[in-house]
Amino acid sequence: MKMRVLCFWLFFGFAGAVFSQQNNQNAGNDTIAKPVMGHRVEMGETVMLIARKYHITPDDIYELNPDAVHGITFNTVLQLPADKVRAKAVEKKHSTASAYANTAKPKGF
Repeated sequence: MKMRVLCFWLFFGFAGAVFSQQNNQNAGNDTIAKPVMGHRVEMGETVMLIARKYHITPDDIYELNPDAVHGITFNTVLQLPADKVRAKAVEKKHSTASAYANTAKPKGF
């Protein structure tokens, strides 16, 4: 009888430990880091202008930057949700810079 009770407690004790470990591993999945990209605030920019520039909502910016609710300042780096930013907004920013770089050089060089 003692042997059966001991086997019973060992079996269910081991199964309970494995089950609780799986639950702990699944609980950590809620805190997976979201992909972000940075934006350095230029003179005169507002949260609304930045949101419009990247085709996101101001709430998306406030979610990652809670201090921005009180205002943003020049040269501050804001985090933007990279999965929500439209590719055209980022390409447009880079394409204008590369177009300027290509036209700024004299033809003889």
